[in-house]
Amino acid sequence: YIKTPVSTITEPVVWKIVDTEADIDNPEMQLVVTLYPTLSDGLFHVNVPVAADNAPLTVTTLSGSTIHHTKLTEGHTTVDLRGQLNTGIYLVTVKSNHKIATSKLIIK
Repeated sequence: YIKTPVSTITEPVVWKIVDTEADIDNPEMQLVVTLYPTLSDGLFHVNVPVAADNAPLTVTTLSGSTIHHTKLTEGHTTVDLRGQLNTGIYLVTVKSNHKIATSKLIIK
């Protein structure tokens, strides 16, 4: 149950991506990716550490159609898809070596 209206939620979503063949509790095997805001007009930001430099980022529909694909840069990447996405829910996926993370992006 969320007491705050959804339109005011702007906290970043932090993913911990873990190597699929590694010990999940080992911090050295984790890669942290941050996406914000998750409720957007199409402009959102992704923060990645040095290890994820040039990692591919893909935005897809819930049915699996690819809408956007780009490479992330070290640190902060801004993705501007304003006017290109219809209102709805999309999946943002980041891949780095054996690590994959997916987060939900809501377009208002």
